[in-house]
Amino acid sequence: MAKAFPGTFLDRLARETERVSKKTAFQPEVLTGFVLTGLQPIISRVRITKSRGGCAIPGDSIPSQSVTLEFNAADVSYEEVRTLYAEIREFFEAANAERLSWHEFDFISLVDGMGGSPERGNKTRFWEEVRRRWNEDSAAKRSRTLSSWQAARNKFERLNSRKNVRELTTPNPPLTPTGLKHAIRTRNNERLQSR
Repeated sequence: MAKAFPGTFLDRLARETERVSKKTAFQPEVLTGFVLTGLQPIISRVRITKSRGGCAIPGDSIPSQSVTLEFNAADVSYEEVRTLYAEIREFFEAANAERLSWHEFDFISLVDGMGGSPERGNKTRFWEEVRRRWNEDSAAKRSRTLSSWQAARNKFERLNSRKNVRELTTPNPPLTPTGLKHAIRTRNNERLQSR
């Protein structure tokens, strides 16, 4: 809703058009045009409502974005749906981003669980350990193994360079065997460190 000085005609108009808009298929802008000009309003075929917000928690915040579509017509064309889809992906800043597969998500989770890509120290040893752990699990799943520590590092850098890759991953995905093993190792490590 547009901001207007409280108690003025424009404020009342904005509140009233917002109220009527929520109960009808008319957009607030169309209703405002009708009141101000007398032009016959046109019902929107599709209403798209976008919201950005979040929840502040101690030391961090959890972002929350959503898009709601309301269809006011039964004969929405394929082209209209494609346009809406593109608009939604643009809103989430994922217009040119490729989704992660579960296989890729497992790899990112493994590296993150090991503390993420090292900034300094023995980077080679870290990536060798990533490769070893990944290949152990990959052999059990018959998925592709990594041939060298450089392959592990390059795979992570390629996945991590995707735009907003963290927002595109599914939050709280079901635990895969890799994820379950990682969760158990993490819990056991935390127990050992707390002693």
